[in-house]
Amino acid sequence: MAEQAFLIRLSGARQHLMDPDVVQAHVAWLRALDEAGRLLLAGTLEGGGAMVAILAIDRLEADKIADADPFAQAGVYAERTVLRLSLATAENEYLLRLAQGRLA
Repeated sequence: MAEQAFLIRLSGARQHLMDPDVVQAHVAWLRALDEAGRLLLAGTLEGGGAMVAILAIDRLEADKIADADPFAQAGVYAERTVLRLSLATAENEYLLRLAQGRLA
């Protein structure tokens, strides 16, 4: 089964829970995803919050990956949403067929 992209959206940061050990563990989690070829990108968002884009076999695996984030385990963010992400690439004509199907 081919991997799919998922977006982990985090909001409602609880800064008092973001201690150095939790941050280091989160970075190690990101590094492990990257080394496994599962991390697409990650970063903070203007206005607050953060996001991590990953590759997973299905939503169940994406949820498990998100649950393994030390930020999630420590409750650093009040809200977390895992969404399937349709990547626009040259190989899929930047989702042209998908868009055309919605317009038909």
